[in-house]
Amino acid sequence: MNRTDRVTAAPTIGVEYVLPACGLDGQFMLRSLRPMTALSLMFGGILVGSMSGCATPRVPPSEWVVAPELSVTNVSESPGTRDYIRAVAPAARAGHRWGKWGVGGSIEANFFKQEDLTGSDDQYAALLIGVDGEVLAANGWVRSRVGGGLAVLLKGTELDEPGNTGFYLDIKPGGFRFEVADAMRLTFDVLSMTVLLPDASGIPLVDVQFRSSLSLEFGL
Repeated sequence: MNRTDRVTAAPTIGVEYVLPACGLDGQFMLRSLRPMTALSLMFGGILVGSMSGCATPRVPPSEWVVAPELSVTNVSESPGTRDYIRAVAPAARAGHRWGKWGVGGSIEANFFKQEDLTGSDDQYAALLIGVDGEVLAANGWVRSRVGGGLAVLLKGTELDEPGNTGFYLDIKPGGFRFEVADAMRLTFDVLSMTVLLPDASGIPLVDVQFRSSLSLEFGL
């Protein structure tokens, strides 16, 4: 089926932030910007300031970690149109790190839209359960990760039966990390890619998501 994306309005976005561990506080107010452009600029500004003011993220020789994470997929079309968040994916991850190398497991609820031939949005939901491997670089400031696993369809259309199971692949080439408190690190992935195939029967349900992600990691 041919699936194209529709768009919605771009609101004014403002945020106040305080990062005591980095000696940072301030405010962003971004008007007339697409939501994801604004969010990327906000986090990018905080990131640059943090990397100059925060302590270098610790890289313990051995450590268990847990982290909640939120990813969003933004879509923009031709000039004159507006863009919208097409997919939202809250997740939880736990893992172990030996120096710069780490492995982990995660569970994610992925809610996404695809436009059908009539111009209406089809709503989908999938449960992702998988494992991953990661490596730290630049003295702990940057994290790269590759993961994958099972994708279980929870909600679909008449063409896609809930309960069908496929797979997914997740690639995060470079997330920026900084320590906001003792054993607490914020990681921002400006751009990553997730490919879902939760239903391979009939007309395969495939969704490619270019995402921005934010996670808060706790060292145990």
